[in-house]
Amino acid sequence: MEQMREGSKRLFVIDEIGKMELFSQAFIRAVRQTLDASSCSILGTIPVPKGKPLALVEEVRSRQDVKIFMITKENRDVIFDDIVSAVQVCLKNTSHNGQSSALLIGSERVRPSWRSD
Repeated sequence: MEQMREGSKRLFVIDEIGKMELFSQAFIRAVRQTLDASSCSILGTIPVPKGKPLALVEEVRSRQDVKIFMITKENRDVIFDDIVSAVQVCLKNTSHNGQSSALLIGSERVRPSWRSD
């Protein structure tokens, strides 16, 4: 990870921490390193638990400094503001101090509300 200015906060977006990504040891190390860095927050997606557990996903899910939002068909149109607020709180805190360092989104296979099919 590159050097960051004192007191700056970075947000890393990870499209998915899933099965295929776990074949990369470099990816696994980078996720762990970023989660442990007090100057970083992560906004990412994880799969909904089903079948065989994925080790890194379960490790991240069980961390005390992780907040998980589950997106369902019923809440998909109203949860956005909650996620944005949580990201803003993460970015305001330069050290975790009990705050979430990662905001992870798990979702069912949900079509966007603007699609009618």
